[in-house]
Amino acid sequence: MNKSIKKLCKVIGRDLSKLHKGDTASALWPFIPNEAEYYVGSFFIRELYSSIKRLKDKGYSIEEIARLFENPSKIAQYFTLFHSAKVLKFNQRIELAKDLISCIGYYREDVFCDENNRLKKYSFEIDKLNSNENNLIISNKLSALLLFYLEILYPTMMRLGHEFHGVYEKGSKRIFIKEFFNLNPISLNLTEEFPFKKIKIVEEIRGEIDLDFFNHLFQSPKKVASYVEIDGRLIKDIELKKVYKIIEKKVNETILKTKNFSRKDWFKVYSRGLFHSFDSLKKELNLPLEIPKELFLKIDHENFKVPLDKIIKFIKMHTKEEIEKITVESYIRIFEENDK
Repeated sequence: MNKSIKKLCKVIGRDLSKLHKGDTASALWPFIPNEAEYYVGSFFIRELYSSIKRLKDKGYSIEEIARLFENPSKIAQYFTLFHSAKVLKFNQRIELAKDLISCIGYYREDVFCDENNRLKKYSFEIDKLNSNENNLIISNKLSALLLFYLEILYPTMMRLGHEFHGVYEKGSKRIFIKEFFNLNPISLNLTEEFPFKKIKIVEEIRGEIDLDFFNHLFQSPKKVASYVEIDGRLIKDIELKKVYKIIEKKVNETILKTKNFSRKDWFKVYSRGLFHSFDSLKKELNLPLEIPKELFLKIDHENFKVPLDKIIKFIKMHTKEEIEKITVESYIRIFEENDK
């Protein structure tokens, strides 16, 4: 087995077992990832592979393809759907996994986040940091509000809309960066735009962060200073309060528009979010983004549900190490079972 793919399987087992033992299963809304994969996985993996392959056939380098994704943690999410990669031939599964790993490596210093979570390209300005308590409170509230909003846009796949990275050290200061993007409610089938395109929160922190391969933040350090940039512009104290109110109003409007969504509606939201996450590849190929009609028919006419109580019982009955081993083995089988 390819060395990087073997490493990938181990890292997925390491990080998902930690996530599961954190009792996240009972809190997942509005479904668990396995249920979503049942509906969308094979359709998505097939389209993702096809898009990358077409670009490579046109002469695009893996670096040029990586730039189209714009962020690495978005790419990492795709591996959670890789049990559906068996719709591809064996050599295609290997090819797709290696390409995605290379795309992540284009951005990250440490592809698998063993030692750090830094990006190769980043920017911040120390002199913009503001230690005012009110500023810290509002920036913290803004971060929480945006995460809540992303949970609506990308249920169980919030990292399609954010990238957390760091720690970067400059003198005695330790900097952690949160970036939010893909904020338009396309996944909800809403045509209006979010008032801002990109929001960056730069934090000076004390203590350590615990951030995994998928960009799950397990431990949030103490913040002693911060600043907020929106669409490249520094937002200062008084304006920050106004901006927060604007975003809060938009989030509340979105909640109202989705309050009667059924479970099947949320599967469709998830599906649209996933497909739109690589829309830039389709545009580069001069192809329209078309979500297969069969996918929505499957959601409408099939009822697949994993008993949550059984999952919780399974997690409680097994240690983290046992869950890690089971997860690693399940991923290794994807890349060991050759086509007959």
